[in-house]
Amino acid sequence: MKIFVLALIVLLTSCQSHGVKAFPSLFLDKGKLYFSEEFNGDKLPKVFEARSGSTTSTKNSILTVVNNDKKNGARPVIHCNKIPQESVCNMRIKMTGGSYTPKNPWLDVGGGHRNHFRFKEDMVLFSSEDKPLEKRKINNKRHGNMLPLNEWLNVTIEIKKGKIGLSINGKTEVYEGANIETGDRLKIAMKAIPKGKLLIDLIRIWEISE
Repeated sequence: MKIFVLALIVLLTSCQSHGVKAFPSLFLDKGKLYFSEEFNGDKLPKVFEARSGSTTSTKNSILTVVNNDKKNGARPVIHCNKIPQESVCNMRIKMTGGSYTPKNPWLDVGGGHRNHFRFKEDMVLFSSEDKPLEKRKINNKRHGNMLPLNEWLNVTIEIKKGKIGLSINGKTEVYEGANIETGDRLKIAMKAIPKGKLLIDLIRIWEISE
């Protein structure tokens, strides 16, 4: 019992040191910790890095760099695999680079861009459909720079059927719709900008339980 209490105190202290709540749900009360990784130990790098030409993964292949294109300007991509169907994901990330492009950076929940966030300097675009991006009309626009470049960001993504929430450094947007769900391809994907890097130094995933 003493060992369990000590481990819990260590976990909570670590969360607080990063500005991360123990269970940072946006609209639910309960969750079971599914995966946790903090890149600051002796055996792990201090950050998980994606850049053009790199391929790597964490234990259990939860995090994987999938874009190994070595061409000049390739955009690095990280996949967070095997997430629960309904989940809360909290992580600290940094996207480095010069400026936004028309299609980058972006963040997806579910494969095939099922729930797709696209970030611009002055707005966030969101769409949720089970069809290719080029066949969609992305009409859900919310103004303001939600994902600034070149700084560490505390990001929480939460999804359940019919509802998805995104919070970045305390700025939160919640979307509802009949098409919103993770689908069959259980993953989160993030894509940075050309010639940039995508860094993660902390990630925790909870399975939602109501």
